[in-house]
Amino acid sequence: MIRSAETAEITQPTPRNIGRRKTHNTNPMIEVIRIATHLTTFFMRLRLEMDALPRLSDMLLFVFIVRHFFMRLSTIEVLLAR
Repeated sequence: MIRSAETAEITQPTPRNIGRRKTHNTNPMIEVIRIATHLTTFFMRLRLEMDALPRLSDMLLFVFIVRHFFMRLSTIEVLLAR
């Protein structure tokens, strides 16, 4: 059976497909690079979320203060309606 050059080119680890998950590509360095990239992305996202925490806590504090105010206001209205 004759295999064409195109088929042989696709199955070889060329720069075009070196990072893809293929059974022939058993270079362990590629997996390490992939994990390191995911960890870097994770820590960058985590840092952005940590930077947003003070704003989040301020927002939650504001929401609880406003909620408490309106709960007290509705309690006063109920007492006055009696």
